[in-house]
Amino acid sequence: MVTNSTGCSKTSVPLTISLYPIPPATISATGPTTFCQGSQVKLQANYGSTYSYQWYKYGNAIPGETSRNLFANSTGPYKVEVTSAYGCSKKSTATNVTVLGTPAATITPNGPTTFCAGGSVLLKGPNGTGYTYQWKLMGNDIAGATNKNYTATFAGNYKVAVTNSLGCTDISDPVTVTIPCRMKNEMLTENLELFPNPANTYITISGGIPLSFEVINATGQILISQEKTQPM
Repeated sequence: MVTNSTGCSKTSVPLTISLYPIPPATISATGPTTFCQGSQVKLQANYGSTYSYQWYKYGNAIPGETSRNLFANSTGPYKVEVTSAYGCSKKSTATNVTVLGTPAATITPNGPTTFCAGGSVLLKGPNGTGYTYQWKLMGNDIAGATNKNYTATFAGNYKVAVTNSLGCTDISDPVTVTIPCRMKNEMLTENLELFPNPANTYITISGGIPLSFEVINATGQILISQEKTQPM
């Protein structure tokens, strides 16, 4: 209402002021926020059917991260800004994610990885303070093989799982050890016939002198061990 000096007054047309609420902004982690490298955690903002979202890391908007959920796989403080349909927005408090370092698991053979039955090769794991080791053959743990180095005597793919003091584990690429079929006594080769070689089911062994022989499969297991004192 406006009144002038003569006492005349007039009331204006009503002006409506609307006050829109500020949306809440919270983050829930669906798993541990401290984990080993190679893993991740899902961060979830509070739900609203008309809400829009923008995620931030170290105070900077993360390009393209505008959905309700964010999969975090690197160390840093994460925030989400929630905006309502009215354009009102609020940023959450930070959720800190910590990614722990993982050791680099490698195998260094200390010699040839192809040798005759009865031979071996020393496989060396990586050096590291606080490291523990588990050697594997064909994907299976080798019982008791928990030292830094392992002497391989059987054919197959070897790996080593290395765990650091933080509890993070890395598994090396495989190293293949090959033990081809060889005659145990090379002096007999010119008098001995073995066929077919290699074989899957049947083999024929013939010779004109006394001999002893072993048949060994690709994993180094002895399948047949015989001694002959009469010509075959």
